Amino acid sequence: MTEQTIRHTAKEFAGTWYESNSRSEEFRNGTMRTKVYRTLRVKVGNTWVEKEVEFLVPMRVAFPNVEAYVKSAWPHWVDYAREKLAEMLGMPDAKVSPIMKERIFAALVEDRERQLKGAGKHVRQLRGPDEECRGFGFRGQ
Repeated sequence: MTEQTIRHTAKEFAGTWYESNSRSEEFRNGTMRTKVYRTLRVKVGNTWVEKEVEFLVPMRVAFPNVEAYVKSAWPHWVDYAREKLAEMLGMPDAKVSPIMKERIFAALVEDRERQLKGAGKHVRQLRGPDEECRGFGFRGQ
């Protein structure tokens, strides 16, 4: 599990990315697409078989609002959030207060300790808001 500060920051980045792209012509006309996965259950003879099927759908259909996108996509923004929080530690005290730096540092240390315990699963990470996000698979939709 990701530390709360990092999780919150990742959700903010995901929401900001969605809001900036939802105004684009590509988003509105449906050419910006994403992969959505569904598990289908089919009876073959006497047994039921589950198969994960991939669908390519327009972003505005898969994620009709920012809340839907953030709920699904925030785990893909965690590394970017960690990176930006770590950069804040190197900023002058006039921009980021020493108290805030202490909190960020504690959050990053706690998050790293959780990572080392190996409790989390690997999720493909975005490198930032400029990365190409089409064809990006979100599970559990």
